[in-house]
Amino acid sequence: MLHIYRQITGLKRCAPVVVAQKRENAERYPFEPVHILPKRRTHFLRRFWFRQLRDKPWQISDAERSELLSVLGETRAQLLHIYFGQIAVHLLPLIRAWKNPSIVSFHGADVMVDMNKSAYREATLQMLDAVKLVLVRSESLRRAIVDLGCE
Repeated sequence: MLHIYRQITGLKRCAPVVVAQKRENAERYPFEPVHILPKRRTHFLRRFWFRQLRDKPWQISDAERSELLSVLGETRAQLLHIYFGQIAVHLLPLIRAWKNPSIVSFHGADVMVDMNKSAYREATLQMLDAVKLVLVRSESLRRAIVDLGCE
């Protein structure tokens, strides 16, 4: 994830805060503050329930949403930048609940994750409607996002 590290450390006019489920290679990618919110015990069960049994996009629980809202409040965050489109779909309950703007950036294959399934496509359209800005790395990604229905 070198490209994400470079983007975060390259910011000069704001003070980024990272929220993640785990941290790897901290010595190679030094950065603070990083808030670790580990996966809950029910993580794999909920994922299986949504993705395999219900064939619907897996989204964060109410408890996870509350935990993330607490971190955003404690850090006085003013903007939420979600890297990768499928993660933004997963975080849609947070995007809807948070009063400040959210943006999402697409970096490649994440544009088409599960788009052949109507429930996933609908959730992606809802996410695109909920965020204030969509960033893409290339013209071809922009076309793919526009083809999905992003204006």
